[in-house]
Amino acid sequence: VEAVVAQKLGGRFISAEPAGGGFSGAWVYRVRAELDRGSGEGGRPRERELMVKVGRVFGAPVTDDLDAARIYAARSHNLQPVHALLRAKGLPTYDLLAFELPSPEVPYVWAAMSPLEGISLGEWHDRTSGQERAALDRFTGDALGRVHAITRPFDGWVDQTTPYRVDWGTAFFRALESSLDDALRHERAHAERRGQTVRAGDDSLAGHEGLLRGFIDGHRRRWVPAREYVLSHVDGIQALATRETGDTGEIGDTGSTGDASRGPRWVLTGHVDLEDMAFMDARMPLASQESAFED
Repeated sequence: VEAVVAQKLGGRFISAEPAGGGFSGAWVYRVRAELDRGSGEGGRPRERELMVKVGRVFGAPVTDDLDAARIYAARSHNLQPVHALLRAKGLPTYDLLAFELPSPEVPYVWAAMSPLEGISLGEWHDRTSGQERAALDRFTGDALGRVHAITRPFDGWVDQTTPYRVDWGTAFFRALESSLDDALRHERAHAERRGQTVRAGDDSLAGHEGLLRGFIDGHRRRWVPAREYVLSHVDGIQALATRETGDTGEIGDTGSTGDASRGPRWVLTGHVDLEDMAFMDARMPLASQESAFED
């Protein structure tokens, strides 16, 4: 982080503290630094707060048709195109101050961002209950719908211009079976180390392999391809929000979806973890969102 501030942003590092989050193997820090030399009062450096995210590069610039990364979207190269698209569509996110892939000075992919107010929607979900939770769920669904309103005829990364040759459904079931194979292999190896034997019908995952494969095959036979693909985070939605008294909405909204007389409302301050966003079958992020917020 100090190298990013000093060598990449041309500033003076003051302090940094972990900010939590940091998906896809990255780390996020809340940083104070002196930047923009010569632009402060009397030509002095200006102290400011920013967020710096650093991590190892993940995902290849190009994804093969049957690569599981096509389904479980995450790619470092994806950040700038997604950020530009959200901004072009008027959806809230942070200011992207700088972004760079690994270099001799900083051997990690990194991004410098403006801080966003609030906490994640997941944290708000854990803190609420009853009618307040129901209102939050409606707000989250509306925010997700605004992103899913951005569509195109084929899946893939935002800057991808050529459709895959293999349809999304085929790639999805291939990735699902691969995940099941890995889980079964891990469980059998664990049982073997403990001197246990996996038997059909026992309470282990491997004991129900036939049922699980039948479940997948049944859904594959009934699968109906999507007519269009939506922009989405693979987990549904990753965003920060504040709770206030008044109308619910998004930063920059001119419309109203709330009623101040009904109590606290949320304001979406910005989408985050943009590296994990791509065009995909809407059923994937909707299922992820539902499972993540189930009690």
